[in-house]
Amino acid sequence: MSLGHLHFVIEFDIKKFFDNVNHSKLIRQMWTLGIRDTQLLYNIKQILKAPIKEKHRLIYPVKGTPQGGIISPLLANITLNELDHWVESNWEENPVVYKYSINSRGSKSSGYTAMRKTKLKEMYIVRYADDFRIFCRTKTAAEKTRIAITQWLQERLKLEVSPDKTRVVNVKKKYSEFLGFKIKVRPKAKKLVTESHIADNKIKSVTQKLKKQIKHIQRPRPKVKLAEEIWQYNLMVRGIQNYYQIATHISIDCQKIGRAVNTIIKNRLNVSRTGRKLTKAEKARYGKSKQLRYIANEPLYPIGYVQHQSPMNKTVTAYTPKTGEINIKLLHQPLYGRSIEYADNRISLYNAQKGKCAVTSKDFEIAEEIHCHHIKPKNKGGTDEYENLILVTEAFK
Repeated sequence: MSLGHLHFVIEFDIKKFFDNVNHSKLIRQMWTLGIRDTQLLYNIKQILKAPIKEKHRLIYPVKGTPQGGIISPLLANITLNELDHWVESNWEENPVVYKYSINSRGSKSSGYTAMRKTKLKEMYIVRYADDFRIFCRTKTAAEKTRIAITQWLQERLKLEVSPDKTRVVNVKKKYSEFLGFKIKVRPKAKKLVTESHIADNKIKSVTQKLKKQIKHIQRPRPKVKLAEEIWQYNLMVRGIQNYYQIATHISIDCQKIGRAVNTIIKNRLNVSRTGRKLTKAEKARYGKSKQLRYIANEPLYPIGYVQHQSPMNKTVTAYTPKTGEINIKLLHQPLYGRSIEYADNRISLYNAQKGKCAVTSKDFEIAEEIHCHHIKPKNKGGTDEYENLILVTEAFK
């Protein structure tokens, strides 16, 4: 919305998506993706057809994925993977773009400029599981795209779009909601910038959950200690702040939640301004807050004390054929008695260190020259935790 100036958003809603995934189509998609293990495909078919107990009788589903099944999100992504590629093929990866020059940095901008003179519909997809949005430049393109995708989903994937909940939103005038956020653009210094908040319904539900947990602190549940109830409240506060901190107006929204929550805390709990010494992480995050309160010597994290964090500042390791090959080789290297934690952290470190030696800062050329070094040796009590590992070349091991 900010960088691409795409201000018409199509909000799609698929009717009961997880209940309507077509089994035969899903298995064919997996086969097309290269999953040819017949035993695995058979097992997945059995999972899809597993009986469901409903009102003292067993129902054998002919479509849909298991509700609450840990494999369901993965199967959903396989189903809608085809949608991603179809949308991209209409614009971002349209063969027409490659007829025009692409500069040395890989930019397709000249191709897109030429394509905008055609009748092709400019569209971009952002998807998380079955929740997705399509971004368009004009209202006309958005309306045509809405019809085209609705028809494609019905004919290709046998999925029905809810006409009442699917709409085109002009984010210069109204908010568009996605994954618990509401987002629009507003004028600032002769340009349009993105403004985002916690969605109204999420503010309400978050407030209610925090209020409920405060009541549990006041009267702990059976077999639950007071310290555990406080810990659970703090966990909820951190989770809310971590998830929503990329909203530009997170501090305003959380202060609104804080006013409602603090009233309950004041009325129900005997809090003080002093308590145990904060941990290093707690001090860094909440140490300067005047909203911090304590109960039973334990801190209650202030929900209103949070600042916006730009999602554009995330460092992403550039993926190249070489880094991809090294990642795969690291994945398949034998463990020789080492832990799974060690193997997982070794791959995470390779990407975190951007494929470079921690000592020389030189790129690793092959997987075999990478040594995963324990900062504190294992024979002196060191562990395979991420913080105790570092990748260096064999020469520095």
